[in-house]
Amino acid sequence: MDIEDAGRLPDGRAVRRVRLRSGDARLDVLDLGATVDAWVPSGSGRSVVVGLDGDVAERWRQRRVYAGVVGGRYLSRIRDGRFELDGTEHRLVTNDGPHTLHGGPDGFDARTWQVDDVAEDRVRLSLVSPDGDQGFPGTLRASVTYRLAPEVVTVELSAETDAPTVVGLGSHPYFDVGAGPVLTVAAQRWIRPDEDSVALPGSEPVDGSGVDARDGLPVPPGAGLDLAYLVDGDGLRPMARLEGADGTVVVEGDQPALQVFTDGALGGVALEVQREPDGPNRPGAAAVLWPGEVYSSRVVWRWSSTPAVAAR
Repeated sequence: MDIEDAGRLPDGRAVRRVRLRSGDARLDVLDLGATVDAWVPSGSGRSVVVGLDGDVAERWRQRRVYAGVVGGRYLSRIRDGRFELDGTEHRLVTNDGPHTLHGGPDGFDARTWQVDDVAEDRVRLSLVSPDGDQGFPGTLRASVTYRLAPEVVTVELSAETDAPTVVGLGSHPYFDVGAGPVLTVAAQRWIRPDEDSVALPGSEPVDGSGVDARDGLPVPPGAGLDLAYLVDGDGLRPMARLEGADGTVVVEGDQPALQVFTDGALGGVALEVQREPDGPNRPGAAAVLWPGEVYSSRVVWRWSSTPAVAAR
């Protein structure tokens, strides 16, 4: 485990990098956005998550791609930057046309998180978001813990509030498994987006949709995907499998939805385990956190160097 200076942002803030180790595996975490900047599993020989080139100032200029960050207070888009809670309408700061994306223009990805606890193979970071932050009610205390094993990363997210609010934290990694990536998602339904990529009401069967990934969906560079799947089952379970020429990543999670996003310029495939997109405005969706409750989410990334696609 090492903690080192990673540079300064244009606003003068210093950024630190925490480097975890487990055998020959490595995980680099920045305190800026609680960001995973590199994951080198045992036997991979390289990072299988996409970082941003250049120093942290360059990362700041490119932050709209959200590579590796923890998004919050609510990952994904909230329609028209508004929601009603307990009879009160809350107006959020917008940053995606009229909508609020990943918590707003000064979301958790833009914050310096506090490094609370660090060991050779784990680190815990925390953040306090004050009442009214980006328009969200209540003071929220959030934390993320990363745990590294030779071929596994575990991400544990939690939050508590002093007033009713909405919460949907999530990690936003882009995975790079080499050439010819194929995605498998055990989802029978998906949430269709509108022309602004905001979730429409309800859900639809994946059958005949063109985005059915149950038997494998090729995701070539520049595929332009921005899809929300409702993954079958409850609790921690496999949510996605991404296979490429260099190996395979399996993503497990305990949330209802998986967002799949590709950015042609960045490369890789973002697999975001999350609550339902636009959850604060979707009847029946879990989105609210009450005082005295603890929000928690657990995500596991598993790497295998076996180039499974080659055997298809």
